[in-house]
Amino acid sequence: MEWRWWWERYRDNRMDYNQDDSKDIREEKTVTTNSQGIAEWKLTFQEYSRYLIEVCDPESGHCAGGNIYIYDRSSPANKDSRYFSFSTDRDTYQPGDEVQINLPGATAGKALISVENGSGILEAHLIPLKPDQTTYKIAVTRAMKPNVYLHVALIQPHDQANRDLPLRLYSIQSIQIQDPDAHLQPIVTAPAEMRPDQRYPITVKEQKGKPMAYTLALVDEGLLDLTRFPTPDPYKHIYSKEALGVSTWDIYDQVLGGYGGELRRIIAIGGDGAAGKPEGSPKANRFKPAIVHLGPFQLKRGQTATHQVSIDNYVGQVRLMVVAAGDLAYGQTENPYRSANP
Repeated sequence: MEWRWWWERYRDNRMDYNQDDSKDIREEKTVTTNSQGIAEWKLTFQEYSRYLIEVCDPESGHCAGGNIYIYDRSSPANKDSRYFSFSTDRDTYQPGDEVQINLPGATAGKALISVENGSGILEAHLIPLKPDQTTYKIAVTRAMKPNVYLHVALIQPHDQANRDLPLRLYSIQSIQIQDPDAHLQPIVTAPAEMRPDQRYPITVKEQKGKPMAYTLALVDEGLLDLTRFPTPDPYKHIYSKEALGVSTWDIYDQVLGGYGGELRRIIAIGGDGAAGKPEGSPKANRFKPAIVHLGPFQLKRGQTATHQVSIDNYVGQVRLMVVAAGDLAYGQTENPYRSANP
């Protein structure tokens, strides 16, 4: 693929590749998937470059592809003495824990440890370095949720002739912060089987008795399968990983910061997005799906709520979904069961 060494808003050349007859196809092979829909293909690359891997279904003509970058890590051109590696004792922490940071040793100098997130610098620590290895601990707070970045700059004095590392080194690492208090665990109890047009009780409570607001939905499982719709999980959405929002400038000639680009638009089935309906299209003549949506409801601390629910004339499997939120805590649960005629 064509290569550019500076990232900007630039039209990729995949369109040209797909429209024109390519004279630069390196390998081509017909593969057959197994029972899990997986096929393996061992690729060999003659040179280091950017490649497009494209897979096409010969029957439907549908194609999908993606770029990969092959480079030689052992090459001196891909090694940079400005960067180093440090480690933490874990990848995931809870508020109240301590992050143990293990830094490489240095004969002299200091390390500036900056704790950063998507909006700014939370705290910074300037510590001296030891000859063998330096260990430093930072307390984890709730302000660090859902993740923070540890940005470490090692700086040594310039007046020593026997220094073992360059004057300045950089490294950055992300850690996840999981707060148990931010999780809600709704528990729903429903009959294993329900008959159409009859009312049945469904009880909802929080496992530890926490207050919460919630919605309750009964939806035809087959309808959900059409779009591979999962039960929404608000915790994963609200506490998803944040991108680094801090740019750090070196006093020399380099800039270390997060790359903010635009994701390429993709077209794929799934999720809860609704496609636009063309004007004048005929109304589909299909069965009435089993959909029941109730709420939102408010559940006080220690309470259990009961709802009387009925399903219209329907036979099949439905999914009972509960999505809850309360006091910066979120959760969800689901319970599939069958609806059958007498």
